[in-house]
Amino acid sequence: MFRPIDIARDTNSYKIHVENTCKITECGLNQEIDYDRGYFFLLSVSKLFFEDYQALLFLAGVALAIKLFLIARMTSCSILSLYFYFSVFYLYHDITQFRVSAAIAFFLLALYLMDRGHKKFGVAAYGAAMLIHYQAIVASMVELANTIIARRYQLAIILVIISQLAGVINIVPPLSIIDNIPFLKDDHRVIQSHYADKESGLGIRGTNVLVILLLLVTVLPLKQIVVQRKTFDYCFSSVVLGYLFYWLFWAMPGSDRVLQFFWVPLAILVSLGRLHKPTYVATILAGAIFFMLTNFIAPILET
Repeated sequence: MFRPIDIARDTNSYKIHVENTCKITECGLNQEIDYDRGYFFLLSVSKLFFEDYQALLFLAGVALAIKLFLIARMTSCSILSLYFYFSVFYLYHDITQFRVSAAIAFFLLALYLMDRGHKKFGVAAYGAAMLIHYQAIVASMVELANTIIARRYQLAIILVIISQLAGVINIVPPLSIIDNIPFLKDDHRVIQSHYADKESGLGIRGTNVLVILLLLVTVLPLKQIVVQRKTFDYCFSSVVLGYLFYWLFWAMPGSDRVLQFFWVPLAILVSLGRLHKPTYVATILAGAIFFMLTNFIAPILET
């Protein structure tokens, strides 16, 4: 909110959000903007106590606090997890994509509750995440993905690598499948044009390779059962699920944002595996390189 409006593609959208959302006591649930109703409900409640941009910043602060609390509760080495979170996700979400940030807070809460056997509350948290941002619709599949993977970590990582290579050589789901997904129907023309352009594939991004390498270092050396194995499995399944849907929507604009959403549990995952020197070194290097790629090199390449 202290940056020029055009510095990020989301900033202007949030300006419109705060200007067109009224207090919950004035408009109730009938807000002018009628998508992602959970987000606009929270924003309208926040505006009872704060004005426009301050209301949005308050929501962002609460979402960040929830995530930091959950990371501390779910990890055995919070410093390593917090380092990776702030290196990778803070600038992605907490000061850029506020809506996604709030949805991720509820997504992590769902993982935390499911891990502790509170399935009804976990399902409710999944539902709240989906109401805040449509990307979280996929989040409800983490439980299914966890069951299918069934701790076959090596096989899952191999499938992740194959999905990335398949995307590069344009082995992706046909347009006829993607175009029939209900919430994508409005983007028919955009999807069609991207599939018509054979050069539209995103290729293997450097950040994607970093995450895969970090998974290899974190997961494959497991020789002992980690204490929080169920948490580990949920977080691992989330990252794998993110790659699956990244491949599914490969040629679509914004497909990388789906992947970024499901990368967040990686911040928890890195400190749940076998904490040995390669894990520390890989996490620190990955966080530093990630920060450089996304915040310095990428903006230079886009100018």
